[in-house]
Amino acid sequence: MINEKKLIANVVVELKNLDKAVIKLQESYQHCKVIGVYDDDVVADALSIRFARASDIYTQKILSTLVALLHETTQGFIDKINICEKFYIINNGQELLAIRDLRNSVNHEYAGDMISKIFNDILEYTPKLLANIEQTKVYIGNKL
Repeated sequence: MINEKKLIANVVVELKNLDKAVIKLQESYQHCKVIGVYDDDVVADALSIRFARASDIYTQKILSTLVALLHETTQGFIDKINICEKFYIINNGQELLAIRDLRNSVNHEYAGDMISKIFNDILEYTPKLLANIEQTKVYIGNKL
């Protein structure tokens, strides 16, 4: 049996971690948005690492815990996203699948010619990630 109090406490802790990660992501995003094009490895690294961290906390910790609180079983990430979309925990499942793919690129394929592609994709998907996070916070505020 799921210990709901423990899961809720976990959501609270992870929301605090996510808030910190989002602040750092927004700082990097605002800086990079002004630049508009890839021109610095350090800046691109900071943005990509912060994007990956925020998306990891969000998808792996918070969304997973919320699905467990719903007593739903999932076989993988796509199932989890479909459940979250069904319960209006997120705005857009397709965006989160793309965000997950981008996060995987950051963590596993980040090198050479991929840098500028990843940079531009992160600039495109950061607002989408942040909007989904806000939707989840609304859900949490209403349900927990």
